[in-house]
Amino acid sequence: MKILKITNESDEERRIAYKLITSHSTLKYLRSDAFQRYWDNKTVFLAKNDNNDIVGVLTFKVYKSNNSRAYGRIGDILIEEVGVSATEIGKGIGTALVTALIEYARPIGKRYLISIMRKTNIGSLKLYEKLGFKKERDVMWHEQGKELPGEVHKFKLYNEKEFW
Repeated sequence: MKILKITNESDEERRIAYKLITSHSTLKYLRSDAFQRYWDNKTVFLAKNDNNDIVGVLTFKVYKSNNSRAYGRIGDILIEEVGVSATEIGKGIGTALVTALIEYARPIGKRYLISIMRKTNIGSLKLYEKLGFKKERDVMWHEQGKELPGEVHKFKLYNEKEFW
């Protein structure tokens, strides 16, 4: 398996990644034109198997302003979506994608990776805990007009003594 960081994927890669993400995410409720606006100019990590098939995708954004409703500060990275092909779940692809983001973010001086998820998403909770993310607080997750319990988890990318 290989992990690729890309910004300009082909239309076919975009279609496959879109299908992976929307198959089990809140994005499946977006109209296609809204998703196109969301997807444009994203930096993503793609996981490809030995046959060069896309089997996983991770999207993220870097906070560019201090928003009182945001869960991070300028320069922190929010993991927006992690999607793994149904036939590949449990094979370490999610771990590989998040690890690739950690390796990308650490040398460029980012402070935290942040993930927000529903409490019912046991697989994601276990993944982030295994990688060293710490629960910061409980939040309410909004999905299709419903409020569901969620959690915010953070991963500190460096020890401030090491960085400074």
